[in-house]
Amino acid sequence: MNGGGPVKISALRARVDDEELRIRGILDEPWKPTDFRGHPHPGQKYKHGWIPIGGSAGDMRQALSDAKDIDELNAALAGEAKRITGRDIHADLSGLDVDVAREYGEGIARGLERFPDATLTGVYTYGPGSRQSKAGSEMQRLHPDASAVTQAYGVMEGGRFIVSSNIYFNAGPAADSAAFRAGREQAHADGFLVTGTPMGTALHEFGHVVTNQTGSKRTVYDSAVTDAEHAGIAPSAYISRHVSKYASSDMGEFAAEAFTDVMSNGSAASATSESAFQILEAAYKAGKRA
Repeated sequence: MNGGGPVKISALRARVDDEELRIRGILDEPWKPTDFRGHPHPGQKYKHGWIPIGGSAGDMRQALSDAKDIDELNAALAGEAKRITGRDIHADLSGLDVDVAREYGEGIARGLERFPDATLTGVYTYGPGSRQSKAGSEMQRLHPDASAVTQAYGVMEGGRFIVSSNIYFNAGPAADSAAFRAGREQAHADGFLVTGTPMGTALHEFGHVVTNQTGSKRTVYDSAVTDAEHAGIAPSAYISRHVSKYASSDMGEFAAEAFTDVMSNGSAASATSESAFQILEAAYKAGKRA
């Protein structure tokens, strides 16, 4: 464990064995892509849809709005993260369309406002136009078509094993801003996603951060399974109906989509999402007290 340095929990891979994760403790999927390849075509008019955490609904915080380019936006997002959490969280959104990057940044900032002790350590990009890194190159190889990937890693801090995460946004799909937004809107219109915004994508990945940290994906998912059993419906169909089709793909995606539903849609979120969010937030608060 090398004196508090990174602990390699598993090799880079898209699939992680649940039994291994159970044995290791609290780690959720270290590599989880948000893949919208089935929704590339034009969609409905772009709409904002998030709850007023740190600002009125539909607003972009001034620090991000004032940024004229990616370098200024990186500095603004890092500054907001520092203001909210009191710690340094690296931000590098190079290669992204600046307006898409602003919405990603707003999503990250709102996640941090609700969960200031979330163990997010950095926000990066990979793919065309990004600053090349070993991790970014590996994700480009493994997930060239994903919109975003959340990577988890473990460290020892004060005698405790802490699971932290980095978020990576793929600069490739967002290079054409209009097509990217249309794809998100179409995915939402098709019931594949709970939101159709870039900010929703950022909140989805932030949901993975909190799930990684708390190790609560199975508990969150089991609550939905219980509800489905009471309703006499198969869990996948129940989750597709009450959250999203993507949420029905596995336990981690259910937790992240439910998180996004509540953080983006507020009181309009489904009761299934709200129940899952409450379990996730309770696990986060319990971890703070531990």
